[in-house]
Amino acid sequence: MSESTDQQSQLLPDKEKQPKKDKWTLLFLNTWSFEILSIVFTAACFITLCCLLLIYNLKRSPDLPQGLTLNSIVSVLATAAKSSLLFSISNAIGQLKWIWFRQGKRQLYDMQAVDDASRGPLGSLSILFQRQHPGGLLLSLGAMVTIISLAFDPFVQQIVSYPVRQVISPSDVATMKQARFPLSAENTGADVDDAFDHAMHAGLWSDNFILDPTCPSGNCTWPVFLSAGWCSKCEDVTSTARLVGCTDPVDLNASSNGTQSSPCSIDLSHGTASDTPLTIQPYNFNFGSTGPRPYTIEVPSEAIWAVNYEDQIGLVSRTNSTYLGVQDPLVVLAHAELDLPFDKTTTFVPVHAEQNLTIRRVTECVISMCARNNNVSVSRGVFSNNMSSVDFGHMFYRNFNATAAESPDNRFAAYGQKPCWKPIHGLANNNDSDAISNPDDFQLCLDSYNAQFTSFKELFTLSATYTLLAGDGDHWSMIEQPLGPNLKRVKSAGLEAIMSNIANSLTKYAYSISNDTVAGEVRMLEVYVAVDWRFLALPLRSSCWGLHSWSAPFV
Repeated sequence: MSESTDQQSQLLPDKEKQPKKDKWTLLFLNTWSFEILSIVFTAACFITLCCLLLIYNLKRSPDLPQGLTLNSIVSVLATAAKSSLLFSISNAIGQLKWIWFRQGKRQLYDMQAVDDASRGPLGSLSILFQRQHPGGLLLSLGAMVTIISLAFDPFVQQIVSYPVRQVISPSDVATMKQARFPLSAENTGADVDDAFDHAMHAGLWSDNFILDPTCPSGNCTWPVFLSAGWCSKCEDVTSTARLVGCTDPVDLNASSNGTQSSPCSIDLSHGTASDTPLTIQPYNFNFGSTGPRPYTIEVPSEAIWAVNYEDQIGLVSRTNSTYLGVQDPLVVLAHAELDLPFDKTTTFVPVHAEQNLTIRRVTECVISMCARNNNVSVSRGVFSNNMSSVDFGHMFYRNFNATAAESPDNRFAAYGQKPCWKPIHGLANNNDSDAISNPDDFQLCLDSYNAQFTSFKELFTLSATYTLLAGDGDHWSMIEQPLGPNLKRVKSAGLEAIMSNIANSLTKYAYSISNDTVAGEVRMLEVYVAVDWRFLALPLRSSCWGLHSWSAPFV
């Protein structure tokens, strides 16, 4: 017995040889100081992380020194928080082990299972799947936090993203021209200026008239602004058109060797009818013959003409003429397509086939000065303009050296009145006696608008014919004459498309002669910080659970 006691005494450490521990060592070894500091450190890391995310959320991506990134800081804070959290939980599980074993006899296997749970996720997973695992609810909670910590880093990596947005540049300026007049205010001559003439012809043969604003970044916006220009409007008026004189019997002098004509026109029940007479002329005249002579009849197949006329532009008493709902348009054109309804591939046609002439289709178009609100933008270098509905404005006359009482027949040229145009909506209507061009009201007063009307009339007075060749008896034949280049272009594209192109071309011309500009905002692409707070929920929740499980040793 004494021998056994001696052996046990030898196992006990010599008190004199035991190292003396200072109070700080005893404080950290015999208390929960480390664990408390770890929990405080975890909370501090999460508070710092949340403050950092709040500061930079929806802000421009920061340019940190030494190549440091926001993601790096977030990762460091999250890793530090996780590490200190797991340290506290591990010690708490270890303390639970001793508390649990102090309460009674336990199997050594259970002690090993709890010890494994304090060492990492695999041990924590094993203890959760035991049918009757030791430690109760708090130990299970600590094990769950240890397992969930595996998803800690992937969730943290999803918190911060860097999308791209457009922001206004503080230094760059976008500019867009604004046309206050649809024509040059100095265009007072009998002829239009070369630029106007070129724009008309460009509209006939081209369809690309995109405006070219100044946008340094390729992404710009402008405030909505009013601008003058040109607009067109077209309708199918076939139902109101009729042939006048075209199908009547031709009053022919068969013995004449000169050119004859027979009246034929297309009437639209308003404005001027087309001037498209049937033309009869000898064909292969035989001077030795005394009988009926062969002849040809030119029958209109296509016709484009001006429906309104100059007096409606230059005469006060004839204003208030409305076409297609537009009051006093500058130009009204009509395009009629006529047909001889029989097989044109056959050699012979009926005698006097012109009497079967019918109308296939008639399109009427107005083109005139107008004003529209422009909502202009450039996105990725692509220009767009969402324009408001068209304001065709109105024509009116103003005195410059005579009153209306002194002008009994109201002729502007003879009695000192000038024709003016201005938009209808939203602008002041000055009634003073001076005829001026006022850019503030988009008001343009010229000596005459007839030069522009005449230019359109000359360009678009076009026609084509069927040629009927009269032979002996019933032997008549027909030749469909080729179209001229201008008429061929109109026929292939359609009068409506051509008028729209010319309106766009003349609008671009109006912008080109203007010195007025509208300032816009230059938008730059900026990378900014976007915080998805949903992915912070798991780290925060696991920290709260860890804090609760850490309180287990005090329970």
